[in-house]
Amino acid sequence: MRHPWWMASLAVLQLGCVAGVLVGSASWLSTARRDVARAQQDLAGVELSLAAQKQQQDRIALRERLLQRVRESGLAPAQWAERRLNVQQVALSREAAREVLGDIARAKGKMFYAEQFDLVVSRPDEDLFTPPPSTSAPALVTLSLRGRLFSQEGR
Repeated sequence: MRHPWWMASLAVLQLGCVAGVLVGSASWLSTARRDVARAQQDLAGVELSLAAQKQQQDRIALRERLLQRVRESGLAPAQWAERRLNVQQVALSREAAREVLGDIARAKGKMFYAEQFDLVVSRPDEDLFTPPPSTSAPALVTLSLRGRLFSQEGR
């Protein structure tokens, strides 16, 4: 028994529809894959941006904590006055030199930043750390000092 012609046509039509659906599905799948890849790239960019923002927020928080500690410890620049000192080759007694150096010595509320410092005995037979015998003439030293003296305001 032979099948009628319309059955063969119907089978070809069904085969064509299935092929069309497969081609359409393959195209849709390819587009969907591209969209997923693009979305993943966008997500990675957003995650990177969020990480950078978090890192920036962490740095800002750290900066604020450090500034607070500086204020509490009295080291904020606004709390300090600055005086420039410039003493060039002045002959002083050892006692006077000791007083000058004692005045600029680091203490609570005071710091000296030396740019230049020289302390020299006046005679080659003298020693900087051992005073000469009291029978000789007064021992002089030559002092050169340049720098900045910082002192806390209100102290």
